[in-house]
Amino acid sequence: MCRRPAAGGWFGKDAATGRRGWSSPRAAVVLSLAAFLCSVADQASADALLSNLDEGDGTSIAVGISSDAPSFNATQAIRFQTGSSERGYNLTSIKAVLANAAASDGVRVRIFNARSNGNPYYSLYTLTNPAISDGTLTFTPPASATLQNGTRYFVMFDSTASGAGNDYEIQGTESDSLNSAATGWSLNTDRHAGNGVSLSW
Repeated sequence: MCRRPAAGGWFGKDAATGRRGWSSPRAAVVLSLAAFLCSVADQASADALLSNLDEGDGTSIAVGISSDAPSFNATQAIRFQTGSSERGYNLTSIKAVLANAAASDGVRVRIFNARSNGNPYYSLYTLTNPAISDGTLTFTPPASATLQNGTRYFVMFDSTASGAGNDYEIQGTESDSLNSAATGWSLNTDRHAGNGVSLSW
């Protein structure tokens, strides 16, 4: 989750076609993915910098290799932009709501930077998983994970498992609303769906 920095400093939304720009559903997270939530450590405030976690409406977004599409490894990415804190932000956690999830599904959450065309570029940080189960889970980045101000990033969900049936779901939402957004922070209103085999979008 992302919280406002103290003294300027810490940080902590057609799978078949792989094309970007779906308007719905979005992931809910805190930084919140479809739902996701981001927060930064702040001595003065525990408020999330960006969250739509409470907007989840029962929509689900598939990740991994399903039995119905064994040749497609679904990867989902949600773009967000950071605020204007002069010293940037230190990412402390990301929360997302998972369903039909187990350790064998190879759940992986990473932070990517963005290309100038708005697509994910390359991985910056891989977060540590909690015990994988259904429900709201908190993923932990490396202690050194920092985000620059005024910069676009992605929270990316994929699977490291091989073989059909190793898939899971992220809670989604059709809503554009945010539960929490610090000044300058924004969550993109579409998501990027890609094929994890080639990481094409």
